[in-house]
Amino acid sequence: MKIKYLAIEGNEGTGKTLLSRAVAQKIGAFYTYEPNAEIAELKQLRKLALSADAKMTTYGRELILLASRSIHLDLQIKPLIALNKKVLTDRSFLSGMVYANYHGIKFSEWLDLSLKCNIDLFPEAIVYVTTDKRKIDKVEGDIYDNAGEDNLKEIDMLFNRAIDFLYNHFEIPIIKFKNYFNRPIQRNADNLLNLLNRNGITI
Repeated sequence: MKIKYLAIEGNEGTGKTLLSRAVAQKIGAFYTYEPNAEIAELKQLRKLALSADAKMTTYGRELILLASRSIHLDLQIKPLIALNKKVLTDRSFLSGMVYANYHGIKFSEWLDLSLKCNIDLFPEAIVYVTTDKRKIDKVEGDIYDNAGEDNLKEIDMLFNRAIDFLYNHFEIPIIKFKNYFNRPIQRNADNLLNLLNRNGITI
């Protein structure tokens, strides 16, 4: 199965961002991330959505994130795929589902809302990254990078539930990969690409 659009997913502190960048470089893919902040409008939306401000409502946050995803897909990802370019994204709609559920929105409800907003482009394959030991870089004002270990364990559980949900609703291959911080990042990237190949996925 040859694909053009791959997502690398996982909880905070799993090393997925460094891994995503290394894999993108190896395969010559355009690297991007969600929620994106590469243009002024997306930067403002990301700041609003990830703010720890108590005045932010659950649905307000999700609508902001969906607006960000819509703009990002239409301006950056869809044009590249139309040109037959490879795209690798650090986070995707799977994270959207997980963190919405963390705030009390059902997976099916979130997905229906996304589709009603015509946000219907999904990665062709997803890599779900775990790790042997979390490494968290605290970001001031970010509700997730500053989450405690109990919260992170809950998010781990929600990722696994969301993956089970996707198995029953989509035909998107989801490959689980363990990232080891005591190994060179290039070795982890090579191991991931080998794992994808063994599962019949090339990009």
